[in-house]
Amino acid sequence: MLTAANRVILLLSLFCLVLPFFSPGLPQAGESNDSVQVLLERGLAFVQGGDYGSAMEVYNQVLEKEPRNSEALYRLGILSYLDKDYGKAASYFERSVQSDAEKQDPWKRLGDSYEKSGRFKEAAQSYGRACQVQYQRSLQEREGLAWFSARELEKSRKIFESLVLEDPGDYHAVYYLGNVVLAMGDPSHAERCYQAAIRLRPELVEAYVNLASIRFNAGKFSEAAGFLEKTFQVSPKSAPEDPTVRLNLGLAYLKVPDPKKAQTHLQKFLDLCPGCPQAEQVRGLIQAMGAGNPSDQQGSENKQ
Repeated sequence: MLTAANRVILLLSLFCLVLPFFSPGLPQAGESNDSVQVLLERGLAFVQGGDYGSAMEVYNQVLEKEPRNSEALYRLGILSYLDKDYGKAASYFERSVQSDAEKQDPWKRLGDSYEKSGRFKEAAQSYGRACQVQYQRSLQEREGLAWFSARELEKSRKIFESLVLEDPGDYHAVYYLGNVVLAMGDPSHAERCYQAAIRLRPELVEAYVNLASIRFNAGKFSEAAGFLEKTFQVSPKSAPEDPTVRLNLGLAYLKVPDPKKAQTHLQKFLDLCPGCPQAEQVRGLIQAMGAGNPSDQQGSENKQ
């Protein structure tokens, strides 16, 4: 017969045996007889717990039941995108929108995946389709940028013109329109856009850089240097540490000519970006200047 003390020990032993079965933790991957909704919820729990591999396993179980389940396909696309497998991500998003074309986010994510893969035309089309589902200004801007990257300049121009008409105070749209018309060979129109963007956003360094490029290519080297020097005033924290500004200032002063200022800015460029593609050429320029070579040895290239 068990004493009271022995009964307590036995109960404690049984409790210790049972306790692990009630310990909290992540859900298991699931069985084939679980419903699609249960599997989707379980996959989300894995994602929230950072277990992406188990989440993908669960979402693939959903596809075994419903091969065209748009939500599972979408979530697999997200996980592939996070894994930087942009081709696989695009494939999942393509299947998701084929299954349900009336959701905006899969179209947007499809555009993102195409863009990361360098498929800019398809990216633009996907962003445009996302806007058809539900208009969103930022998505239309991304569509315009994707058309620009695809060198479909007329399509890009129309989008940014419509954005400017819709909101003349959007300095991003005004600036991007300047980039488009400059690429189309209209520097005068581009200059007006950049000036307008600066009025809206005085610290927009990129607009000053592109204005300097236009003046440089027109042979107005002092004016080009002036625009670039202006960036130090409007953005004193970032512009002096911007390699593009320093490189272009060095090239402009080399043409002015002001060899001392040119060497100062070119050396600063090398300090900021010793591994940049132009670094070796810049080192050659500095060496040539030190040897007393004339400034006209430098080419006319001026990076926008």
